[in-house]
Amino acid sequence: MSVVAPPEPPRARPQEDPELLIREARARQRRRRARALVALGALAVAAAVAYGIDRSTGGGTPTARSPFGPVVDARAFGGHGRLAFVSRGRLWVLDGATGKLTRVAGPGATDPVFSPDGHGLLYRFGKRFGLARADGTDSQLHAGGATWLPDGRLLLSRKRIDRFAADGSLVPAGRAPAGLAAWAPDGSRWVFDTNRIVHDRGGAFHGVELLQVADSLTGARTTWYRLPQRFTPSSGYRSPAIAGVVVLPRHRGVLVWLDPMHSASFAADGLPVYLLTGPGATPRRLGTTVGSGVSLARTGRFALAGGVDRIAWVTKTALTCRTAGCVPVRSPAPLTLDPALSPDGSTLAYVGAASEGTDLGVVPPVLKRWYATRRLWIGRRAVPGSKGAAAPVWSSDGRSLLFVKDDALWLLPRLHAKPVRVAAPLFGRGVWPNSMGNVPWSAQFAWQS
Repeated sequence: MSVVAPPEPPRARPQEDPELLIREARARQRRRRARALVALGALAVAAAVAYGIDRSTGGGTPTARSPFGPVVDARAFGGHGRLAFVSRGRLWVLDGATGKLTRVAGPGATDPVFSPDGHGLLYRFGKRFGLARADGTDSQLHAGGATWLPDGRLLLSRKRIDRFAADGSLVPAGRAPAGLAAWAPDGSRWVFDTNRIVHDRGGAFHGVELLQVADSLTGARTTWYRLPQRFTPSSGYRSPAIAGVVVLPRHRGVLVWLDPMHSASFAADGLPVYLLTGPGATPRRLGTTVGSGVSLARTGRFALAGGVDRIAWVTKTALTCRTAGCVPVRSPAPLTLDPALSPDGSTLAYVGAASEGTDLGVVPPVLKRWYATRRLWIGRRAVPGSKGAAAPVWSSDGRSLLFVKDDALWLLPRLHAKPVRVAAPLFGRGVWPNSMGNVPWSAQFAWQS
């Protein structure tokens, strides 16, 4: 990362890392603007955790063979790849080819992700990360965090790149380029987010945030977007910051979320998302989303979860998008959530639900009642037997769907078939952890189909 600074006057303080300086400034901004929200959020979360949600399975209450073991239907999942899922904090892999259920890790495991090359399984374990073979065997824990790169290598703590060896060990493969922020699913485009900062007196600074694009991990970078940066301790930030980046496939462009307040608390109620199509192109605003999640099709089409407000049952609309813009999904349901495009971009699966009030004092009872209004939709058709649905995921061939219902994972083996429960439970003792009604279902499973 390059830093531009004027000559230091006598007895000046040592030069600081610009990224560290920006993080400290943003922390000050958050403290100044979000103290009231912290107390309110803590109260809501405490109420949610204290509230137990009764599980309705539709087929009787499942009983595990041991206090910590999940209940799976290996026959129903047969021929559908591998399923990694967290049940009561423990990570398991169900192999659809052999019917074998393998315990990988726990308690404390979460966020399983299969490698793009199909060989490995990555998961989070507190402040560490775990690695196992894709079948769940030979699991090992490592310090720090990691992310899969498109070719199956691992990006470690945004600083180092390692290769996942056949024996399960990590082999160093080089240092990560400075500012690496995002990449295309096929590795054909890489995006870097860096800051060039000039220090001013009294803790103030100014400079520019650069979004740069390259065709390879170490290739020449082209500046696509420049954001002026200015901060003073008295007034805080006077310009927005890049809060998220997603690279569209087939060189269709880059999605950028901008945070005008430099505040994670305010950002939780929605951020504008823009499309960049090339160097110097005018950013095209597509809408406002809560979070930066996006569903990508191989064709370049994508879907966004549009809306504002961190409360799950307020103002949420699925958006289907092309580079020309986005269109809200038309549905009989007042709210459309969890959009998932089929791999070829031809079909949208999403969850339709009722809209509720916004009183934070009744989050847990509203959550129970609200989930009973949720249904899985595929295009214009509501899927029978999908009451309480969430987090739909397509198979790689677009012929089947996996989704959450009643604290369990359900498979739609064919689009017009009857859903069947394949693994349960996900969370422990019937309690769904949530923040403002948002339950982290997607962190509980991964599907290699």
